[in-house]
Amino acid sequence: MKSVSLPHPSGDAVASPALRRLTWFNIAVQAAFPLAVAFTPAMAGEQHFLPQPAPLSTQRTQVYTLGPGETAISVAKKFDLTLNQLRELNQLRTFAHGLNGLQPGDDVDVPLMTAKDHQNASDVPAPGRSASAEEGNEQAQKVAGYASQAGSFLAGSAKSDAAASMARNMATAEAGGALQQWLSHFGTARVQLDADKNFSLKNSQFDLLLPLYDQGDNLVFTQGSLHRTDSRTQASLGAGWRHSTPTYMLGGNLFGDFDLSRDHVRAGAGLEYWRNFLKLGVNSYLRLSEWKDSPDLADYQERPANGWDVRVQAWIPSLPQLGGRLTYEQYYGKEVALFGVDSRQRNPHAITAGINYTPVPLITLGAEQRQGQSGKSDTRLTVNINYHPGVPWRAQVDPTAVAAMRSLAGSRYDLVERNNNIVLEYRKKEVVRLKTADLVTGYTGEQKSLGVSVNSRHGLERIDWDASALNAAGGKIVKNGRDYAVVLPAYQSSAQGVNTYTVSGVAVDTKGNRSERSDTQVTVQATEVNKQTSTFTPVSSVLPADGKSTQELTLTLLDENNQPVDMDVKDISLNSSVLKSATISALTRKSAGVYAVTVTAGMDAENVTLTPAVSGTTLSSAVVTISSVTPDGARSAI
Repeated sequence: MKSVSLPHPSGDAVASPALRRLTWFNIAVQAAFPLAVAFTPAMAGEQHFLPQPAPLSTQRTQVYTLGPGETAISVAKKFDLTLNQLRELNQLRTFAHGLNGLQPGDDVDVPLMTAKDHQNASDVPAPGRSASAEEGNEQAQKVAGYASQAGSFLAGSAKSDAAASMARNMATAEAGGALQQWLSHFGTARVQLDADKNFSLKNSQFDLLLPLYDQGDNLVFTQGSLHRTDSRTQASLGAGWRHSTPTYMLGGNLFGDFDLSRDHVRAGAGLEYWRNFLKLGVNSYLRLSEWKDSPDLADYQERPANGWDVRVQAWIPSLPQLGGRLTYEQYYGKEVALFGVDSRQRNPHAITAGINYTPVPLITLGAEQRQGQSGKSDTRLTVNINYHPGVPWRAQVDPTAVAAMRSLAGSRYDLVERNNNIVLEYRKKEVVRLKTADLVTGYTGEQKSLGVSVNSRHGLERIDWDASALNAAGGKIVKNGRDYAVVLPAYQSSAQGVNTYTVSGVAVDTKGNRSERSDTQVTVQATEVNKQTSTFTPVSSVLPADGKSTQELTLTLLDENNQPVDMDVKDISLNSSVLKSATISALTRKSAGVYAVTVTAGMDAENVTLTPAVSGTTLSSAVVTISSVTPDGARSAI
């Protein structure tokens, strides 16, 4: 499957001499790597001293039918094979009870000659033709191919870019072919090389499954992957176990995923359940590294996102070349880039449905549609080159061999299906921070500082305040230079009165970044009544004893700053002298801190003394004199 990558942004900073030397060293290593890869497999496979026997997969075979009393072990001995060699020759066959359960009448593939005869024959060159002649013919074909490319190049306009492109294509083609042939002797290999003009291996992919223990129904393997996705070089390494029965295969695996470009690490665990023409898989992904600064977004951090997926693959038994796949994946986080860094979502999920067509075992063509939440979707067309080790080339391009791939025996060494790409979660860095006082207390009318402190990378633009309840009660927020203060509203003394308010602020920097909300609790305290500033008037008054005259007395409660102290009437007590026939009304509130009481004269002469008290503080008294003789104003004097 070909992966697509985006180039890294280039930097313009001036490099130090040490950094320049490191850069040139990196260029030299990358330039030498494709050539080293091309030559290493060739040298590793060259016969220096001892002749190498031809692999079993290159032998011609015949169909052998087991007779009475014969088993797989007896057939292997008959043709000088081990049981594993017999299994290798029949890996494309499906047996009802497995190879170990062969019964008389079953057919198996065996060599046309015994292994000993084949080894002896391989040591002797064919009549009239030496090994050096065959190698010379192969080299002649390669030279002819290179000459053809050179002729096409010279026929056109010879430019340096065209020459470099031709050289790169020849080098990567040779390297890819040699490397894949070399790796195919060790396990299931999938290799793709794509070199750019700097010989950097961008958009390349490498997968390898290596059996560690392969005996009977059990397979222990390791699988590695190296790929470049979203401008990030990533590697995966894991191990797994598969147990096969005549009807199903059950397996488990553990993986570690490593982002070599950004130092992210993730663990993975999976389960597999396969049957003929059906594959089921479940994978989970757990991050092992935490937040790191992101090169994708300014003022952002990134880390691997936790998640899981369920995968189903199925093929039509009557048409094994055609199959389908269904995947459901779920990841967790506030800003997860399941569909790319520019399409981040909260706890995103996606369903992928696809079809694939395998004309021959070597090639699989596919089309997939992935649909996520909020209308996010993408479509992919894929081409997979699947190389199976130990399988003759004629079998890998044989359309009739596709059916065997869908069987349990034919898929024994298939790669684990999982998401090797580390999906990232992002978060905004705290580039602007606002801190205010947790609690502010005071009395009515006081101005108290909110203790504002702002840290901003890009400079402060403003602070957005939310204090609607405070403003409605008569308070307000004022700016004092770089600080902010709150003016406390009047104290609400009623039972339903509210004297605690929440003031919230959000700092905004010059680039529009907003801080986390900072809350301050503002509490208005009940002020103490001051005996010296509070009044109860008139202090002295006279009424006739006519049973109807009245005198209103006014109580004004003030604090030491001459600010009104508003209290509930029931919290104010009014003590009076013993009354004869005069009456006293109930105390009523007229305004904040102002209360009134009315004295009505009776028919008896008496002195009515009223003394208010608030919260244990006794205030000055007022006296109303009720007299039977009404003073004559014209004749009275002071």
